[in-house]
Amino acid sequence: MKRRCNFYGFFYPLSLYLAVLLPGFLISHPSSGQTFHCIIVADTKISDIGPSCTRDLAAMAGRLDTIARTLGYRFNLVVRNDEQFGPQGLNDALDQINCQPSDVVFFYYSGHGFNKPEDTGEFPYLRLVHPAATVRGDSLIREIVTLNTIRIEDVHRRLIEKKPRLCVTLSDCCNQILNDARGVQTLRPTFRGIYTEKDLDMLRRLFSNTEGDVLITTAKRGERALSTSSFGGLYTFSWLDAVQQAEANNNDVTWETLLNDAEQRLQNMLRQNFPGYKKHHSHWRINLKPREVPPPPCSRVTFDQINTFLNQLTDETKSFTERNTLRQQTAPRYFAADGDVKIYIRNPERPVDILPIESYLKNLQLHAASIVRVNVVERLSELATDCRYRILTIEEIR
Repeated sequence: MKRRCNFYGFFYPLSLYLAVLLPGFLISHPSSGQTFHCIIVADTKISDIGPSCTRDLAAMAGRLDTIARTLGYRFNLVVRNDEQFGPQGLNDALDQINCQPSDVVFFYYSGHGFNKPEDTGEFPYLRLVHPAATVRGDSLIREIVTLNTIRIEDVHRRLIEKKPRLCVTLSDCCNQILNDARGVQTLRPTFRGIYTEKDLDMLRRLFSNTEGDVLITTAKRGERALSTSSFGGLYTFSWLDAVQQAEANNNDVTWETLLNDAEQRLQNMLRQNFPGYKKHHSHWRINLKPREVPPPPCSRVTFDQINTFLNQLTDETKSFTERNTLRQQTAPRYFAADGDVKIYIRNPERPVDILPIESYLKNLQLHAASIVRVNVVERLSELATDCRYRILTIEEIR
């Protein structure tokens, strides 16, 4: 009944990779100050998506550990997988979390999910069947509807009640209506990208200088999410990739722009790699307290808007005429008429080509079939006095 797919452009210490695969594992790196609590619940024993969930578990644990260490937080990792997966394992994990007012809590679920015909909620229920349980056919449906489920919103609410400064909940699972439940799609994606250095300022904006809560799920109500045993969940892939790219490429990152970028990457991967499958779309709810931010000297476009625009020019599901009209109408708002684009493949400090803005945008349309993704490197781009880009640095993934 589910799901998702994944790339991980970083490597973890072998000890961590092995440790997060152990049932009920808890690790803490002692330090002073704030704690980054991380709860991961993954259905690693189930026959259809267990390998995918195992990949997700290792990747997300490693990434969040890196984020916590970079910020100087104590990292408290609680994992419920294998024999400790199930309603009791989830409840025990939630009960272990004791928060201080300055702490961060990040909950991640990788497994099966669904929604109910009589429930109008947008967020899914988690299917928490203990691996020792044996269910088939109608008995599986009855079991799902009764005891072994919990709404992800209820998990999120319980964590908020612990009063952390920031609570982020992310579920990578299907959200299709129960009566429309179908089998898992087993797919193998392709991905090309670069490895980048961390940007401490970006992580501080997302995790340290933020107060409130964020609830994220992989698929909207009625949709199935995709996964592969080799790479994990497709949305987990996209989210981790968006974080990695934002660390190196962008200056002004918020949770809204990060999730918009992850959604764009998800749709791009679906379009490029799985054109024959029904699409799914991530869904989120952000409830963050506003911060005092000095107003910008003039209104300017954000990096996710630029990314969206450039990738729309390569989207061959749109006609050439549509893309040409979009270019003519939108480009003058974003770019100075005499601006240039610096194009790189691996090293952003050494562009492989420099083209006038107008020429580059036309090339995107003409060579759309050969371009998988365009990433804007905001930190190496420059604005003109009217807040349009005079120099735009981009990475092309072909």
